[in-house]
Amino acid sequence: MSETTTIRRGERCRIYPENGQPGGFRKIGGACRLLHNVALEQRRTYSRRGRYIGYHEQAAQLAELKEAYPFFAEVPHHCLQQVLRDLDTAFQRFFKGQAGYPKPKRKRDGGDSFRFPDPAQFRIWVGDNGNAWLTLPKFGKRKDDLGEIRMRMHRPLPPGARVKSITISQEAEWWYASLNYEAEVNAPVPHLGEAVGGDMGVAVPLMLSTGETFDVPKQTERELERLRRLEKSLARKKRGSRNREKARRALARHHAKVRRRRRDALRKIAATVAKNHGFIVLEDLNVKNMTASASGTVEEPGTNVAQKAGLNRAILEIGWYTLYLFLKEAAEKHGGRVLLVPPHHTSQTCPDPKCGHVSPANRAERSTFACVACGHEGHADHVAAKNILARGLEMVQAEADESQSAKAAKPRKQKTSKKTVAGGLPAPACGDLGAARSAKQEGRPARAGGSELHP
Repeated sequence: MSETTTIRRGERCRIYPENGQPGGFRKIGGACRLLHNVALEQRRTYSRRGRYIGYHEQAAQLAELKEAYPFFAEVPHHCLQQVLRDLDTAFQRFFKGQAGYPKPKRKRDGGDSFRFPDPAQFRIWVGDNGNAWLTLPKFGKRKDDLGEIRMRMHRPLPPGARVKSITISQEAEWWYASLNYEAEVNAPVPHLGEAVGGDMGVAVPLMLSTGETFDVPKQTERELERLRRLEKSLARKKRGSRNREKARRALARHHAKVRRRRRDALRKIAATVAKNHGFIVLEDLNVKNMTASASGTVEEPGTNVAQKAGLNRAILEIGWYTLYLFLKEAAEKHGGRVLLVPPHHTSQTCPDPKCGHVSPANRAERSTFACVACGHEGHADHVAAKNILARGLEMVQAEADESQSAKAAKPRKQKTSKKTVAGGLPAPACGDLGAARSAKQEGRPARAGGSELHP
């Protein structure tokens, strides 16, 4: 019998709101955005040394907020609670030094989202050919609400999956439901494929130590010209006008198209590499610092600002960190492992074990490597991938040696006989627990056809 493991994954599905449903989404998203800004301002104003305001203090004030501003009472209570939880998590990350200070949200930035965390409050019916229907509070729970939401399940969830939460989000003019589910699956068999190192770059997005290369589609000259035209059109429109909103939507559609295409390519790259290799080594790149602006300050202006801005755009257009996340997820699925190693001098070190000479002179040109000590030649990215793999194998060997030394140094315990006394109170028996249904809600009849996906 094969071992099982519990996985927690997310599935993003396209939803097709109709009639008044998009307006209901925007209403909930706007209320959540306002609550985030009000709660952030409250923490900023009243939090002092010795006077702490956290999630529990702010959540206790939601009832008073609904009495003072009745439109908050029209928003599902759980969505408001999740806003305060997310804000509390953001402050905890800030105090730990893992993120910056939380910022207020703006309507013009777009991307409003809200989450339903209680499985008892939503239902999913799955029909044929991927067609599905989603029931949420205010959407299909009662006969007089906005009705259930039509959804497209692009791929089925694992058998026995339990949906834990649903997040509704908007990207440009399209709406999505992100299903966070938990499932018991067979533990992946350890991948015994070849170990490989990968060098992420700009000209060559990913070069493996085997010599295989992967490309990420970039915007064409025609698309860049369209982008410039859309940005210029948006800048010329009057703020607050309907024409400016039309220009903003057109620009958002363009960015969303490019983003979807890039993520699709990165997913395919990650799947291909993870299927063929059981151990993947990458550089631990600090993308945030690498894409920082070079403009400087008024007193100390930067140099080569335009060139650095172009490099930053090229790096962000490829999506190095997104590729790492996709590779890590795919490797876990196939029983592999992804390891990060220090990135210094990977493309300036000779890969020959007998040489190992490190010098900037080894790279006379961007794509050419020629060791000045032993004369070894090759593609610079290929050489870097080989060095990355070698560092990864050294780290694994060091971990194994350290573990072996710890086991050898640990004193062995002598076995002692211990008398066991039986006894104890019996465990209380409990019956089946079912989710209670509010008597105030008049439920809709079950949909004919299809099967219900129980959370």
